[in-house]
Amino acid sequence: MRGFLSLLGLVLAFAFATVCWAEGGVSSYEAEVGVEDQSPEQRQRAIRKALEKVLNQVSEERKAAIPKKVRNQVLRSAERYVQQYGYTEQGLWVRFDQQALDKLLLQEQDTIAAAGSGGGVLMKVSGVQTLADYVRVMEYLEAQKFARGVQPLVIEPEAVLIELAARGEPDAVFRAIGRDSFLQWMSEEAGVPSFHYSP
Repeated sequence: MRGFLSLLGLVLAFAFATVCWAEGGVSSYEAEVGVEDQSPEQRQRAIRKALEKVLNQVSEERKAAIPKKVRNQVLRSAERYVQQYGYTEQGLWVRFDQQALDKLLLQEQDTIAAAGSGGGVLMKVSGVQTLADYVRVMEYLEAQKFARGVQPLVIEPEAVLIELAARGEPDAVFRAIGRDSFLQWMSEEAGVPSFHYSP
């Protein structure tokens, strides 16, 4: 029951994020923070604070903690992720590069997995463009004999990083998935198999 409620929460969060994006709502990758003046020093500190706020927003939406190692790595070079910024009456508004930040999070697969349920193997499924796609992929994996548990770790636009608690050797599990036309084998990146879902 607890697992079902967690999955339901993720599904609802994904649906809410999709609606906000479609309606042109404020992105989770932008934030506004106060500044004392417009000096470079104040701007640098404000950008770091804004990025920290964004990381908290992303972590809350995805229901997954961003490991401290990754968080510190990003914050140390906060300015490199700035896509756009501007001063407002309230302070400094900053938009960060979503693609670059998501790529960094996925490069830290092992650390993210340690923050998840543990003891599983990672796989990435692309082509997940709608809430219905997400539900179909999760139901497919949960119905397989080789799966003892399925835990989504990172929900990206059109992709999901999943931790799979498998019965048997991971290689045999991924070969079995690849033989099924439901998910098509794509490649392996940083030791994580990638599949594509085509409805």
